[in-house]
Amino acid sequence: MSGMTDLDFEMLGSAIGSALAKGLDESELRKDQRAREQADLERQKEEAAQIGNALERTIRTFERERETICMTTRAAVREVSTNARANMWESLQKDPRMPRTINYQERYKALVGLQDRSKMLSLLKSTLDLANTLLKEAEHIDVQAAVLDVAEGFRSNICALDGLIVAQPDRRADSPTEESTEQLSVKKEIASLDFGMLMRQTFLRSLGEMSEKERLAMEAYESEKEREEALRKRINCACDAAMQAGDSYRQVLAQEVAGKALVLDDMPAFTKQVGVTPLQDLDLLQQLAVQVDKSFKTFSQVVQDNGLYAAFSSQKDYGNCRRYGYGRYYLDDFYAVFGGGSARSCSEEGIPSSVEEDEGGDSIKRAIERMATFNSMPYDGFLDDDFQVHVDAFWYGFRKLMESANNLVKIDLFELGAYCNDLLNDVIKKVNALAVRMDERQAIQFSKDVAACVGEPKA
Repeated sequence: MSGMTDLDFEMLGSAIGSALAKGLDESELRKDQRAREQADLERQKEEAAQIGNALERTIRTFERERETICMTTRAAVREVSTNARANMWESLQKDPRMPRTINYQERYKALVGLQDRSKMLSLLKSTLDLANTLLKEAEHIDVQAAVLDVAEGFRSNICALDGLIVAQPDRRADSPTEESTEQLSVKKEIASLDFGMLMRQTFLRSLGEMSEKERLAMEAYESEKEREEALRKRINCACDAAMQAGDSYRQVLAQEVAGKALVLDDMPAFTKQVGVTPLQDLDLLQQLAVQVDKSFKTFSQVVQDNGLYAAFSSQKDYGNCRRYGYGRYYLDDFYAVFGGGSARSCSEEGIPSSVEEDEGGDSIKRAIERMATFNSMPYDGFLDDDFQVHVDAFWYGFRKLMESANNLVKIDLFELGAYCNDLLNDVIKKVNALAVRMDERQAIQFSKDVAACVGEPKA
């Protein structure tokens, strides 16, 4: 090193400096290259996400349109089922083989509002007569037979849809070409009614691979906005192609389903056993009715002698005007008999009476014993100042009789409801199998044909 001149040192320093500078330049170039590659990778990921999202949105849009068509037909069938079920319940309620009920609470409210003692007693007597009629009819209750008949009526109403024909499809200028029909036929062999796979294949085929010329053109765009616009146009074209493929497929299916009939000849009849549990002893109830009738004679005399303010319990419901509420009962002539009466409410606990029952409430046998005791007590007419005991006794017996008459049996109609639901689901499945192949025009016409069948059960 001692032999090197100043010039040598200067040349060596220059060479080392050049080497370092070159190494730094190459390092910066590599960093720039890696940054560009990372940016390209991120851009590719973003573009792939845009493409995937656009494809899924297109498929969802098409599926919503298809589901709307199916919903149109299902709604029409459900409407038929709703009407048929309403008719079934109404028929069951009116069937003489079913136990009837008395809306005695509503009757009582109406009686409280009357101003004419003779009318009040007449209407009360009609209620007692109805209770006696219900007890006699209870001997002929045949719930199973009544349910079998109404279930068959429901099935008949639903099967009125049997044989409905799918109309011709909408004739469009853009009907599928021979080439597209062939492609669709191949597609159906892959997966029947799988619109999604067909649309994805068409989308990706339309989108295609970007050529080198297109890639260079994309890179030549001066702004990110221009590149995004170019990509958007490619995606839109692919989406349009996918939708057109789906439309073509639907047209082919609509042509195939035209003229096909809804077949409901295998709808099963109702064969299950409904649950019927007797809750009352009819003999005891009839004995109670006899005692209540006896009490009513004394009660009537009390009201005739002392007026309407003596007609109700010592809790004095008479004259207390409260909000009127209607409870739904069937086969009761409440409105026909009591129409025009001013209705007032009894207490929330029901028909009041000062008679204190045993813990848990009196049994029917205990009620008969009580009523026999009350009926053995004399009523001395207008001068009897202890007539209230006869009033409370009557309302006690009246309430016990009505509650029991309305609760003769416990009926479990779960199997009937389940049968109706199962029948409806079977019909909807059959309808849906046709609807997924229909176009909008066919679905609308089919729904109209379904609606026209309401109330026209087949024999």
